[in-house]
Amino acid sequence: MTNDSVNQATAVPEVATMGVVLPDGAIIEQVANSRMLLRPPDGQFVIEPAIDYLGVRYVPVPLDGAFERALHLPDGPAEFGGLRLLTQDLTTAIDRVLGLSVDDSLLVAGFVLCTWMSEFLPKSAVLNLFGPVGSELGLRHLLQVLCRRPLTIVDCALRQLAQLPEGLSPTVFVPQPPELTVRRLIAVGSDRNVVFGDRIVQTTCSLVVFSSTPLSLPALRLKLPGAGPPYHQQQGLCDLQPRLLDYRLRRSPKVAASRFDAPQFAWETRGIARTLGPCFEGDAILQREVIAALEKHDEGTKARSAQSPEAVVLETLLALIHEKQREAYIGELTELANAFLIARQQALQLGTYAIGKMLRDDFGLPTTRGRKGIFVPLNPATAAAIHREAFARGVLSLLDPRADCQFCRAIVSDHAQPQAASAPTAPNAPTTPDTSSTSGTPATETSKPEARN
Repeated sequence: MTNDSVNQATAVPEVATMGVVLPDGAIIEQVANSRMLLRPPDGQFVIEPAIDYLGVRYVPVPLDGAFERALHLPDGPAEFGGLRLLTQDLTTAIDRVLGLSVDDSLLVAGFVLCTWMSEFLPKSAVLNLFGPVGSELGLRHLLQVLCRRPLTIVDCALRQLAQLPEGLSPTVFVPQPPELTVRRLIAVGSDRNVVFGDRIVQTTCSLVVFSSTPLSLPALRLKLPGAGPPYHQQQGLCDLQPRLLDYRLRRSPKVAASRFDAPQFAWETRGIARTLGPCFEGDAILQREVIAALEKHDEGTKARSAQSPEAVVLETLLALIHEKQREAYIGELTELANAFLIARQQALQLGTYAIGKMLRDDFGLPTTRGRKGIFVPLNPATAAAIHREAFARGVLSLLDPRADCQFCRAIVSDHAQPQAASAPTAPNAPTTPDTSSTSGTPATETSKPEARN
């Protein structure tokens, strides 16, 4: 074997990437000026031109100057000062730009934290800011400074996402897109790996969608003021990116291990809570404040859902269950559902095929054949599933649950929990506010966040 062959056999494989989370928990991250940062699972971070770790050399992705400036890559981490202080500084910066409510400022701050933890969350964070065209400029500029690796994309095709640098995991800003485009982007951004051509593409990203009216998709939707003040670079904003990077490096294990949930919410709001809540893991007070801030959003979601055809069909099924019926024939169900729609002065009328498809595809209910046609057996298991689905979709009749119905009582028992029960459930999660700093000593906080109204 020649010397060249030996050298090739022993050469360290080289990977060009903007970031990777390794199976042992180590984080490798590209920072400003074409340097690489390593945060091993049990040590302090190091920054070098290249990182050698576990037999692999990680090198930065070559970026032109304009692209690197657009990404706002920090030079390196700086002590984030604890969750409470970091959150307070974020909400203060957001409030100065647009004067949002305390609750909305907290939710936007939570979204910013989500962008720094996208690989560790159960799904992509999606923020839909809607209002008159131009009203988004102040908050848009601010978010592009605070969010991790911001990019504005007009063509949201997978082809363009596949051309982004390896390991980028950006925050994608999408101005005034068609709703179908956003749905596809959410589907792609929520998958960790997508097949494109002959290779696997990592498309993890967070989304900020600007629109004139709210989009009917699972997202944190916030209405913008009609006329916001012009955006000015705020003093201290340049310090937040290094602190947010430090937050990512030090808090990611807690975020990844979080089991935060809010079962009292409708399915859409519950999904948002499951994305925002883990970013505050370790501070039960902040997590409860997130729950309180999402309550108005949840009521709006339930109100919209309660008017949907699916909710009307579920309400009809509930009526049959409460009348002690053993089967719900699709023909009878269609007549009753259409009567509900007429009583609510809705012009829509449903057919038996549409309702049968809804029962099977949307609700996952079993159907079988009988002498009078196709029916849903209203046995205890199916009745319980119908009640759960009805609650998740905000069906109006469940606002006054039947005392003589065991399934209504179960819904009340499962979901009417105090807010403290929705706090973190991860093993050994602290029940006091986290004030950890990079030095390992508690950070002194001179002020507290505003109380929730």
